[in-house]
Amino acid sequence: AVYHDLGNLNFSFVTTSLKDNLNNYRKFTDPVIRALNDMGVPAEFSGRNDIVVEGKKISGNAQSFHKNKMLHHGTILFDADLSIIADVLNVKIDKIASKGIKSNRARVTNIKPYLKEAVTLVQFKERLLKALLGDNDILSHVHTLNRHDLDKIDQLVQERYSTWDWNYGESPEYSIEKSKRHAGGHVAFHFNVKDGRIDGLKIYGDFLGSKDLAPLEDALNGALFEEHALKKILEQQPLDAYFFNITLENLLDTLFS
Repeated sequence: AVYHDLGNLNFSFVTTSLKDNLNNYRKFTDPVIRALNDMGVPAEFSGRNDIVVEGKKISGNAQSFHKNKMLHHGTILFDADLSIIADVLNVKIDKIASKGIKSNRARVTNIKPYLKEAVTLVQFKERLLKALLGDNDILSHVHTLNRHDLDKIDQLVQERYSTWDWNYGESPEYSIEKSKRHAGGHVAFHFNVKDGRIDGLKIYGDFLGSKDLAPLEDALNGALFEEHALKKILEQQPLDAYFFNITLENLLDTLFS
């Protein structure tokens, strides 16, 4: 996971996917480290893709490549709210037990206290850019998007990046346990999600009902794990027979709260 707030700065390098670039995190983090060192921050490379200060992580980096292009992306904790980071990266037990890629949690810190002089995030960004570009004239390196560029971006957003398949359909398989107590009793859903669809769902709890849950479980298996999709399915089921004094809204609240 990557945490973002107004005290976090992000940087990216877009380049060709040459052999010397792929998985070469030092090549892209060293210029950032040198710039931080010049500003008084005792930053250094650590592990496979992190920048640390006194053993605490201030930057995580990742790479993605497609055909002959590569994107190297990194974060810099400038003056982020570290207490919120601890909360949002602390995954609750009834949320997601991932079977896919697991985050490498580490102690983190901000760079602001280490700077030689107090600067704002905007001022820090300008100094970092000048160091990375090797030029004080930042504006001469700025590419301004024209109307054609913006139209192509909007088209990509609509056709790809805002679609369900792009955002959820290719996610790794993971298991979920969701449970909640309602007026009619405790309800728990246990299931896997693969390619964004529910698999192996079982329903447990101390609620009362007159109908076997198997047909309901079968109806939900294979469905998109998305609130609107599940609501549509549940609306077609005799929920009063499955759950006494537990409403459709209660079930959706259990699954998505």
